[in-house]
Amino acid sequence: MQFSFDLLAFFLPALNTDVIAPPTDAEGGLFSEINDNSVAILLTYGTARILLAGDAEANEEEYMANGPYAGPLTIINV
Repeated sequence: MQFSFDLLAFFLPALNTDVIAPPTDAEGGLFSEINDNSVAILLTYGTARILLAGDAEANEEEYMANGPYAGPLTIINV
């Protein structure tokens, strides 16, 4: 998976990728429900913000909505 991010960075150097969920151990660790631990990736390219939220459920959606990456989105893909 890291290879795909490196490939994106090669072709789109201004593309910023952040894995914003699930929470890290420092942020309280994983949720008890398995679907609340889906990987969510925020892509930022200029002013465009695209959220790839995987199979996020209510707990993880709340975590993302109240986290440091909250804000307006250009596209959300669930």
